[in-house]
Amino acid sequence: MVEEAKKNVLQYALFRPESAIVIALSILCAGASAIFPSWFPGAWWMWLGFGAVGEAALVWSTLKDEKFMRWVFDRTFRERYDTATLSVPELRQKVQKALDYRELIVKEIERRDDTVLDDHLMDVARGMEDWVSQTYKLAQGLDNYLRDPIISRDRSTLPGELQQMREQARRPMSDSVREQYQHAVQMKESQYEALVALNDTMSKAQLQLDNTLSAMGTVYTQTKLIGNKDVSNGRSQRLQADMREQVQALRDTSSALDEVYNTRVANLANR
Repeated sequence: MVEEAKKNVLQYALFRPESAIVIALSILCAGASAIFPSWFPGAWWMWLGFGAVGEAALVWSTLKDEKFMRWVFDRTFRERYDTATLSVPELRQKVQKALDYRELIVKEIERRDDTVLDDHLMDVARGMEDWVSQTYKLAQGLDNYLRDPIISRDRSTLPGELQQMREQARRPMSDSVREQYQHAVQMKESQYEALVALNDTMSKAQLQLDNTLSAMGTVYTQTKLIGNKDVSNGRSQRLQADMREQVQALRDTSSALDEVYNTRVANLANR
């Protein structure tokens, strides 16, 4: 993410309006000096040199502007975790809330005027970036599940199909046909169990997402209250440790969600 933001800053520095003006003026002056050497001051190469130096100065000043770098980083961050890619409004709102918490923490850091405290709070902000990343990944998994047509179809039809098949298997019939019905019921029961397990996993993922947002709100509140003495007595370190635990919990939930969803959706689709 940092490298991507730096690349965006460099692109802006190279193509910002001031850069275009400097390059255009240096080219025009170099051309005029080459065409009218008798009355236009300076040699053509000198004007090109001035343009190169001016452009280098603009790029350098842009890259050294920490406030601008942070603005570009925030924009890049929001573009990467674009809520518009999520089709479920509730999930879009939750990811947006996570992005807002991170932005509020960054603003809280900018409000402080304490170098030591800012360093610790910046570590918190970087932890929030990983947190938002895992939240977005989990929301994507839930979004895929909630709009999956196969899962939606089976949720509504499978219980009735299973009940109907069980009733049919209890009717009088030959042993060979009954055996086929029993096998079909077993297959349908296995499909239903897989669907129930998938639904349970997704419910846990939704709960984990809600718990994460609550924890983010707690972290934001603590960053507003934390002070120098809290840094020295380890409160800041404990806060970061709690964040790492939450991020790991999100990562584990996302991995479990991906594994269960991908394997069981394939099984459900092939039955």
